[in-house]
Amino acid sequence: MKLTLDHLLAEMEIDPAKVVVMRHSPREPTLKRVFPGLVRTRPDLLDVYQRLQSPRAEAAMRKAGWLVSCAGESAGTAVLLGIFQITGYKVMSRPNLEQLPLQQELLQLGQSNQGWRDTMVQFDLQHLPTEYDLRLILSWPGKELSWYRWAHNNTFEISSILPHAQIDPPLPDWPVLALDWKEIGTLPNSWKQALQQWRGVYHILDRDTGKGYVGSAGGEQNKLGRWRNYSQNGHGGNLGLTGVIPETLRFSILERTSPDLPSATLIALDSSWKARLSTGEFGLNRN
Repeated sequence: MKLTLDHLLAEMEIDPAKVVVMRHSPREPTLKRVFPGLVRTRPDLLDVYQRLQSPRAEAAMRKAGWLVSCAGESAGTAVLLGIFQITGYKVMSRPNLEQLPLQQELLQLGQSNQGWRDTMVQFDLQHLPTEYDLRLILSWPGKELSWYRWAHNNTFEISSILPHAQIDPPLPDWPVLALDWKEIGTLPNSWKQALQQWRGVYHILDRDTGKGYVGSAGGEQNKLGRWRNYSQNGHGGNLGLTGVIPETLRFSILERTSPDLPSATLIALDSSWKARLSTGEFGLNRN
């Protein structure tokens, strides 16, 4: 017999007739890029994301008592993010919603507010942690456009249970890796672990002006450490980047080097890239 979501709900003594199941897969390109890291590292932003719904989903949640929250992993599947009790809701005006700090942060990460109404329902959700969070892979029956379903009207088979929590997309090879400034703060854990090992020369592009900045990270100061500095204020202490709008920055890697490469050699590589890309004369380097 195939195990299904209903078996898990039965273990928790939750009536499937009171459960709405959602498969989150943001349509906004920027938010879609950061979403896998967001659900792993920022549960507060996930909470904000799913507390507001479209009119039809909002009506369903007002009838339900529970939300099974999932993320789109691949076609026809969904990763369990968590099970939430819907404990209440309040009606809020659009201006008040847009002034909430976490909501502002989510909008900056690419969420669209074009479909918002003058007043909207904000749900109160209480997470009930389980050992299956970020491990349980469910089949998603029917068309993926129907991104929310009632549990009792559908069969969600358990496709697999991962040994460890996993929702990270594969890290692109370093020659094609390009990250927007917004993404640096929400990197998936496996990406962070890789970047902690990577050293070498990197490039920062200001997409507004087309100007670039070349920097390097070696020894204990790896790519992740340097890029985190930029994620805090946009300039990382570099004079040429002060005044640049952080949201316009894109990070990439020009050359990877050995961790034990002599610092003098790394500095020479750094200078070589600056000269070839003319980032001193026409770009954002000031040394």
